[in-house]
Amino acid sequence: MDLPMRMLAVFLVVCSCRCLAEAAASSDVVEATAKLTDPSPRERQLAAMSLRRNADASAIEPLVKALQDDAASMDAAIALGRLHDRRATPWLLKYLDQELQARGKPHLCDPLRHESNLNLQCAMIEALGATGDPGAFPRLCELASDPDAGIRCSVAEALGHFAAPQPLRTLQPMLRDENTPVRVAAAGALCKSDEPEAGLALLSALEDGKLGSGLRASNLAIAEGLAKHPTPEFIQRLIPLLASNSAEQQFTAAMSLGKMKTPDAFQPLIGALKHKYPAWRKAAVEALGELGDPRAIPEIEKFQNDSWDEMRQAAAEALRKLGSSPKPLSAGTVESAAPH
Repeated sequence: MDLPMRMLAVFLVVCSCRCLAEAAASSDVVEATAKLTDPSPRERQLAAMSLRRNADASAIEPLVKALQDDAASMDAAIALGRLHDRRATPWLLKYLDQELQARGKPHLCDPLRHESNLNLQCAMIEALGATGDPGAFPRLCELASDPDAGIRCSVAEALGHFAAPQPLRTLQPMLRDENTPVRVAAAGALCKSDEPEAGLALLSALEDGKLGSGLRASNLAIAEGLAKHPTPEFIQRLIPLLASNSAEQQFTAAMSLGKMKTPDAFQPLIGALKHKYPAWRKAAVEALGELGDPRAIPEIEKFQNDSWDEMRQAAAEALRKLGSSPKPLSAGTVESAAPH
């Protein structure tokens, strides 16, 4: 068989396998949709879980009905969010309001009902955010001042799905919420925006120390968000934070300035290479690569023998950016505990 025929044969096999996989997935969706009305609560729950994994637009109507089913409602709400389909918006709003109105009322059969209802409310809010439907926006903004911190946290995450600058006015006050997870969620949502107003809100909250302590993933996200704004104003306000007594402020400022290629970030980033958290050390290595100062090469080279595979890869990439040739990556031994 000559080469063109071989290529055609491979193409036909791939297409055939893809068609079979799609047919199997479609069959699973049909079967799961039918089981949403099964007499057994467990079967209905399993059906909703299956649709949560294999989101399909054809299942919207059955999933909406499942929002009223105690056994399947949570997974149905999550599945609707993963569909990103605005047809679900009016139903999610309707059932969310029903759930919110029932808060605090005793449930005769289930003493834990309040907790499960809160989780369901949060899942519905996050599903509304995932649709990105402007019709859901006013209600989400109203819930930004809800007395329950779990609701406010979900609202902040949901607002991150909407195009800027629409959610900025609602998210900015949430950066000063009394609850740390709410502040972190609001910061995460603002980090997705390229609007200078969003960056200024993050910067002010960082300066005020309002974003929490020890939230490493949040610090990294905020640094990424601030680095989108390499203007003189941002740089001048970040530089004083390099001498802060707060490790979080100092690290976030150094990371941001490193990505902005600001020379003042060099020494703080070198210091961050000794941080107790591997994720922070890796982030510092990456920022030094972005900064482009060849003085960092000897320090970064030390991480080529690190036990964490991702650290070795980050070091190799940083060395390339600095004009140095990294040694070939070896398999190594991944740290037994997940890096923080």
